[in-house]
Amino acid sequence: MNQAKSRLILLVVAAAAFIGWLSYLSCTALRKNRGPVVSRVQAAAAAHAVVVELSAGPNGKPAPETKIIETFTSGFPAAGTEIYVVNLADATGFEGPGEYLLLLGAGAENQVIPIHGKDLPMFSVIGPQRSPGYEVGSDGHPLIYRMSDQVRAQANSLFP
Repeated sequence: MNQAKSRLILLVVAAAAFIGWLSYLSCTALRKNRGPVVSRVQAAAAAHAVVVELSAGPNGKPAPETKIIETFTSGFPAAGTEIYVVNLADATGFEGPGEYLLLLGAGAENQVIPIHGKDLPMFSVIGPQRSPGYEVGSDGHPLIYRMSDQVRAQANSLFP
Protein backbone atom coordinates (compact mmCIF):
# COMPACT_ATOMS: atom_id res chain seq x y z
CA MET A 1 0.00 0.00 0.00
CA ASN A 2 2.81 2.41 0.86
CA GLN A 3 4.59 1.72 -2.43
CA ALA A 4 1.39 2.35 -4.43
CA LYS A 5 0.88 5.67 -2.62
CA SER A 6 4.43 6.81 -3.36
CA ARG A 7 4.02 5.88 -7.04
CA LEU A 8 0.78 7.85 -7.19
CA ILE A 9 2.49 10.89 -5.68
CA LEU A 10 5.36 10.52 -8.17
CA LEU A 11 2.86 10.32 -11.04
CA VAL A 12 1.03 13.46 -9.84
CA VAL A 13 4.32 15.37 -9.51
CA ALA A 14 5.46 14.26 -12.98
CA ALA A 15 2.07 15.19 -14.49
CA ALA A 16 2.20 18.62 -12.80
CA ALA A 17 5.72 19.23 -14.10
CA PHE A 18 4.68 18.18 -17.61
CA ILE A 19 1.61 20.45 -17.57
CA GLY A 20 3.76 23.30 -16.23
CA TRP A 21 6.28 22.79 -19.04
CA LEU A 22 3.54 22.80 -21.69
CA SER A 23 2.05 25.95 -20.14
CA TYR A 24 5.43 27.68 -20.26
CA LEU A 25 5.93 26.72 -23.91
CA SER A 26 2.41 27.92 -24.79
CA CYS A 27 2.97 31.31 -23.13
CA THR A 28 6.33 31.70 -24.86
CA ALA A 29 4.83 30.87 -28.26
CA LEU A 30 1.97 33.34 -27.77
CA ARG A 31 4.34 36.18 -26.84
CA LYS A 32 6.79 35.48 -29.68
CA ASN A 33 7.74 38.38 -31.94
CA ARG A 34 6.13 37.75 -35.30
CA GLY A 35 7.49 40.90 -36.91
CA PRO A 36 10.38 41.05 -39.35
CA VAL A 37 13.86 40.31 -38.08
CA VAL A 38 16.55 42.57 -39.49
CA SER A 39 19.42 40.45 -40.79
CA ARG A 40 22.54 41.02 -38.69
CA VAL A 41 24.73 39.80 -41.55
CA GLN A 42 23.09 42.24 -43.96
CA ALA A 43 23.46 45.04 -41.40
CA ALA A 44 27.15 44.25 -40.90
CA ALA A 45 27.75 44.54 -44.66
CA ALA A 46 25.83 47.82 -44.96
CA ALA A 47 27.61 51.15 -44.97
CA HIS A 48 24.43 53.18 -44.46
CA ALA A 49 21.18 52.42 -42.62
CA VAL A 50 18.41 54.85 -43.54
CA VAL A 51 14.65 55.23 -43.23
CA VAL A 52 12.98 56.35 -46.46
CA GLU A 53 9.46 57.03 -47.63
CA LEU A 54 8.75 54.65 -50.51
CA SER A 55 5.97 54.99 -53.05
CA ALA A 56 4.72 52.43 -55.53
CA GLY A 57 5.83 52.80 -59.13
CA PRO A 58 3.62 52.10 -62.15
CA ASN A 59 4.39 48.36 -61.98
CA GLY A 60 3.48 48.07 -58.27
CA LYS A 61 7.12 47.83 -57.23
CA PRO A 62 8.83 50.57 -55.20
CA ALA A 63 9.91 53.66 -57.12
CA PRO A 64 13.71 54.05 -57.12
CA GLU A 65 13.64 57.80 -56.38
CA THR A 66 13.14 58.45 -52.67
CA LYS A 67 13.97 60.86 -49.86
CA ILE A 68 15.75 59.94 -46.65
CA ILE A 69 13.69 60.65 -43.54
CA GLU A 70 16.09 59.40 -40.88
CA THR A 71 19.58 57.91 -40.77
CA PHE A 72 21.06 55.47 -38.27
CA THR A 73 24.64 55.98 -39.46
CA SER A 74 26.65 59.18 -39.37
CA GLY A 75 27.87 61.07 -42.42
CA PHE A 76 26.47 61.00 -45.92
CA PRO A 77 23.62 60.56 -46.77
CA ALA A 78 21.89 62.86 -44.31
CA ALA A 79 18.18 63.14 -43.56
CA GLY A 80 16.42 65.14 -46.27
CA THR A 81 18.71 63.90 -49.07
CA GLU A 82 17.00 62.63 -52.19
CA ILE A 83 18.57 59.43 -53.51
CA TYR A 84 18.16 56.93 -56.33
CA VAL A 85 18.22 53.26 -55.27
CA VAL A 86 19.30 51.19 -58.25
CA ASN A 87 18.05 47.74 -57.23
CA LEU A 88 14.96 48.73 -55.25
CA ALA A 89 12.57 47.12 -57.75
CA ASP A 90 14.23 43.74 -57.09
CA ALA A 91 13.87 44.04 -53.31
CA THR A 92 11.84 41.67 -51.18
CA GLY A 93 9.68 43.10 -48.40
CA PHE A 94 7.77 45.89 -50.16
CA GLU A 95 4.19 45.93 -48.83
CA GLY A 96 2.99 49.17 -50.38
CA PRO A 97 3.76 52.85 -49.80
CA GLY A 98 5.21 53.82 -46.43
CA GLU A 99 8.40 54.12 -44.41
CA TYR A 100 11.05 51.44 -44.84
CA LEU A 101 14.48 50.67 -43.42
CA LEU A 102 17.05 50.32 -46.21
CA LEU A 103 20.54 48.93 -45.65
CA LEU A 104 22.63 50.55 -48.36
CA GLY A 105 26.08 49.74 -49.71
CA ALA A 106 29.07 52.07 -49.80
CA GLY A 107 30.77 53.72 -52.75
CA ALA A 108 27.84 55.62 -54.23
CA GLU A 109 28.81 59.06 -52.94
CA ASN A 110 30.54 59.92 -56.21
CA GLN A 111 27.98 58.33 -58.54
CA VAL A 112 24.96 60.40 -59.51
CA ILE A 113 22.09 60.01 -61.94
CA PRO A 114 20.32 63.00 -63.50
CA ILE A 115 16.56 62.75 -62.86
CA HIS A 116 13.99 65.56 -63.19
CA GLY A 117 16.76 68.16 -63.47
CA LYS A 118 18.54 66.99 -60.32
CA ASP A 119 21.67 64.90 -59.84
CA LEU A 120 20.63 62.21 -57.35
CA PRO A 121 23.28 60.09 -55.62
CA MET A 122 22.98 56.41 -56.54
CA PHE A 123 22.85 53.65 -53.94
CA SER A 124 21.97 49.98 -53.88
CA VAL A 125 20.35 47.90 -51.17
CA ILE A 126 22.66 45.25 -49.71
CA GLY A 127 21.50 41.78 -50.64
CA PRO A 128 21.67 38.58 -48.61
CA GLN A 129 25.17 37.76 -47.45
CA ARG A 130 26.90 34.42 -46.98
CA SER A 131 26.55 33.04 -43.49
CA PRO A 132 27.09 29.61 -41.92
CA GLY A 133 24.42 27.19 -43.08
CA TYR A 134 23.07 29.56 -45.73
CA GLU A 135 24.55 29.73 -49.20
CA VAL A 136 23.36 32.65 -51.31
CA GLY A 137 22.19 31.63 -54.74
CA SER A 138 21.96 33.76 -57.85
CA ASP A 139 18.31 34.56 -57.02
CA GLY A 140 19.13 36.32 -53.71
CA HIS A 141 17.03 39.49 -53.69
CA PRO A 142 17.93 42.41 -51.40
CA LEU A 143 15.75 42.79 -48.31
CA ILE A 144 13.93 45.91 -47.14
CA TYR A 145 12.00 46.26 -43.89
CA ARG A 146 8.75 48.14 -43.27
CA MET A 147 9.34 50.47 -40.33
CA SER A 148 7.69 49.54 -37.06
CA ASP A 149 8.62 49.92 -33.41
CA GLN A 150 10.23 46.46 -33.52
CA VAL A 151 12.31 47.25 -36.63
CA ARG A 152 13.35 50.62 -35.13
CA ALA A 153 14.50 48.90 -31.91
CA GLN A 154 16.52 46.37 -33.93
CA ALA A 155 18.11 49.14 -36.03
CA ASN A 156 19.00 51.10 -32.89
CA SER A 157 20.73 48.03 -31.44
CA LEU A 158 22.56 47.24 -34.70
CA PHE A 159 23.69 50.84 -35.32
CA PRO A 160 24.34 52.44 -31.89
